[in-house]
Amino acid sequence: MIKLDKDKIQVRYITGIDKTLPNYPTPLDVLYESCVESVDGNLFSSAKMENRYGIDEDGVNKITDILVDLGYIKKNNNRFKIIKTPWD
Repeated sequence: MIKLDKDKIQVRYITGIDKTLPNYPTPLDVLYESCVESVDGNLFSSAKMENRYGIDEDGVNKITDILVDLGYIKKNNNRFKIIKTPWD
């Protein structure tokens, strides 16, 4: 589990309202949920994202590409390691 600064977490995540918004899941939604739920510091696997969010492989690739471009994750073998977050 990644340690997050609770003062930096947006209200949308604290209240859970993010799950009801029309553009859910955003890349930051996936990053936040991975930080909270992943015990090994990795982003959810592609299969878990596909199953959990009902998105296809292209949707998963868009999310991971955006998070890589933002510098939040990096590819580690066939997984994505979380290296920083907006909530550090």
